[in-house]
Amino acid sequence: MLWTAFVIGIMGSFHCVGMCGPLVLALPGQSRIIPMRFLYTRLLYNAGRIITYSLMGLFIGLIGQTFSIAGYQQFLSILAGITLLVLVFVPLADGRQMGSTGKFGRLSAKIRSTLSSLFKKTGANTHLFIGLLNGLLPCGLVYLALAGSIAMGSVSGSMTYMALFGLGTVPMLLAVAFAGNMISLQWRSRLYKLIPAFMFILAVLFILRGLNLGIPYISPELQGKSVVDPVICH
Repeated sequence: MLWTAFVIGIMGSFHCVGMCGPLVLALPGQSRIIPMRFLYTRLLYNAGRIITYSLMGLFIGLIGQTFSIAGYQQFLSILAGITLLVLVFVPLADGRQMGSTGKFGRLSAKIRSTLSSLFKKTGANTHLFIGLLNGLLPCGLVYLALAGSIAMGSVSGSMTYMALFGLGTVPMLLAVAFAGNMISLQWRSRLYKLIPAFMFILAVLFILRGLNLGIPYISPELQGKSVVDPVICH
């Protein structure tokens, strides 16, 4: 199921254009006179995001691994699927509502304040730090990826899942950095509407995976306790 992370990133990147596009276009050192340096700094920015997502995967993976060791990997997969279904019908929008109040609100405000100060600097490594902090900003798409990563059942699996998710968002954000909004708002809107349908399919795949039906690639037999122990009649 690791491949789903990259696909989430690819499809979700059309959402990223609207949310992170303005930030990408405002990054320090916008001059394209030296293309390789421009590419280098933009890659540093995206590397920062991927590092942050991977660290998120580490913490989520610790939770998932605990359940997996206890024999509940199937339960985790079904839970991830149900969570994705909830996100389809009760969307988190861009996640800013969650990050606008309480401790999340204060943390988000602190991050944005630090980002604002970083934008006044021009060093190449500044882009790495901007990416690291950008990855911490509230985002419904990241929450979606985290819901999928917990079903991996291990720290390495969850970290890899989140890293692949981040990689999936890179091509579109690089395109924005070099050519601005290459895709019209109308087309982005059409593509963005496909995300709920993909989320629904993904949710079904996670649920089928957890049901341990023995179907290759779709619902392989997983190690661990079954969600419901079979009743054996003698």
